[in-house]
Amino acid sequence: MVEVSPMRVQQYIAGLQFPASTGEVIAYAGQSGADEDVLDALRSLPDESFQTPSEVGDAIEQLGNDSIAAAAPEDDELDNDMDLEEEDGDI
Repeated sequence: MVEVSPMRVQQYIAGLQFPASTGEVIAYAGQSGADEDVLDALRSLPDESFQTPSEVGDAIEQLGNDSIAAAAPEDDELDNDMDLEEEDGDI
């Protein structure tokens, strides 16, 4: 999934009446012309009720942070890679 900024999402939900469920946010964004990247990000949100557009933005930002954390190698993995290179004489 492509990382989507909260501001990009909020442009497609401007005018939506809150509180709104995840499904309502997705439907409104789709009707507002949101592209697939935005809709995919919204579909990844937990099924809950959002009280404000800012809450939607916060949830989108958290998704981005979670995906970055998931993609980052663990510190011990980096250490192991360096140890292997040292053993091979590559360093």
